[in-house]
Amino acid sequence: GVFQPQAMVPEFSKAVAALKPGEIGPLVRTQFGYHIVRRNTYAEAKAQFLQEFVKRQRFVAESTYISGIEKEGNIQIKPGSEKVVKAVAANLAEHENDNTVVATTKLGNFTAGRVAKWINGFPNPDQLRGQIAQAPDSMMLIFVRNLTRNELVLDAAEKAKIAADTAEVNE
Repeated sequence: GVFQPQAMVPEFSKAVAALKPGEIGPLVRTQFGYHIVRRNTYAEAKAQFLQEFVKRQRFVAESTYISGIEKEGNIQIKPGSEKVVKAVAANLAEHENDNTVVATTKLGNFTAGRVAKWINGFPNPDQLRGQIAQAPDSMMLIFVRNLTRNELVLDAAEKAKIAADTAEVNE
């Protein structure tokens, strides 16, 4: 069988490490059976390595950027916001213009009305409303933090004059 690097068991990993690029090693026994081991050359592994490297670098950069926005945004979630979010989810129409503050950021107040707009903006708002009704209160705090972070990211994009194209808007 062919093993991908992320699936290597210790015996297989040791056998590959003992080989020079391009070499074929002896038979290796693992919990999955017997295997003939061949170590890829750099030329063979380069494309996959670069793809994974770029993906990892992008993830690190995005995580760092989002963490910075979140920290700079000074998100403060108000006590009791979990109950407000559940009430909003239970009746979106009733809360469309609700100015009850669930969190504050450098942008100002994040209200129950904004929560209603965000829920309505999700692909399947009714399913989300059901999930919110069933979720523990602690998850509502995470939900509010994520929504406020989204607002901060959108503000940063707007200030940087980054606009979504038609496909992104539709998505």
